[in-house]
Amino acid sequence: MNGNALEPAAYDECEQAALARFPVPVLMAYRPVTFQQVGYPIRVAREAELLRYVDHNFEAEVPGLFQPGAVFPPAAYVNAFTPDERDLLGTVRDRVASLTAQRFGRTVRPVTNLMVQMGPFRIMHAIARAFDRDRLRVFEPGPGAGYLGALLSLAGHDYSSFDVTQSLYLWQNRLLDAIAGQEFVETAGKVHPSFAGRVVHLPWWQYADLLWNCPIKVDVVYSNSNLGEMSLLALRHVLHISRAMLAQSEIGLFMYLSTGMLAQNTAEGLAAEFARFGYKKLCDGPFVGYVLGDRRPSRLLAPFRHGIPHYAPSGAAPSLNANQVMALSRAEAPLDADLCAWNYGWQPPYLD
Repeated sequence: MNGNALEPAAYDECEQAALARFPVPVLMAYRPVTFQQVGYPIRVAREAELLRYVDHNFEAEVPGLFQPGAVFPPAAYVNAFTPDERDLLGTVRDRVASLTAQRFGRTVRPVTNLMVQMGPFRIMHAIARAFDRDRLRVFEPGPGAGYLGALLSLAGHDYSSFDVTQSLYLWQNRLLDAIAGQEFVETAGKVHPSFAGRVVHLPWWQYADLLWNCPIKVDVVYSNSNLGEMSLLALRHVLHISRAMLAQSEIGLFMYLSTGMLAQNTAEGLAAEFARFGYKKLCDGPFVGYVLGDRRPSRLLAPFRHGIPHYAPSGAAPSLNANQVMALSRAEAPLDADLCAWNYGWQPPYLD
């Protein structure tokens, strides 16, 4: 770690100070309402509790992801990996293993939550290549366990994110610090934060301030598995702020693969809100994409005429499967692995 670790008490103190200056509608918007409804643990009080957020495998779809030839469109997932993808995933896993051993006294290697981020990573890398870019500027509202940001950061892209859930935010802080090192900028706790940097992490109260002035400029906003889970107020904040972030980019793409649970919004309601904020539907596959105004960026779709290309800087073909790429020892399994194996009949890719 590089001195950017944000302790739970420090986060809570900063959040409490921020609460005093916001009106009621902002406070209503920035709550993880669906997490609260389903009982997902949204806060921690001690460092040791963060170990549970390193990886999760509790979705019923998990066993199917490891089957030969598996595809899962809500994550743009295919069970086929190139050696380059294996190496990139392996680097993340190695750094997480080192991080967890150091901070929590128990080594954990992520499995499913990391693996399914390869789909959106492939999409963004393909877009960068289509626009002759070495790096793409990506902003992610609600990144969950943070592994898309880890992959993008390792591959040299610019990445920034925010989250409204304290527990996940604190885990993201540690993950991005371990991945990006001196290039990681944590802005929580800073009175006058600068969002300049290659890998930037900001808390919800600083994100809310972007409603009035947004200095962050990006090429892609990726908000996945959460649009249907946000309150209407939160959704409108995201669409408004994202519009400002994307306005100056020749790419200017808002994208997602899944709405998540439609617990707070309907599919029709989401489409209406995108239109209300001036977005136009670009595509429904292999991802859902929106652009601003009259833009018709055909270059955005060109890489996907024959599906999503694999990440293969070496030119090597996809020759590996999930069980090979995500193999691990039982001693390094995520906390929920054995419970999920029992619940779903899943066979984790254990080496022993």
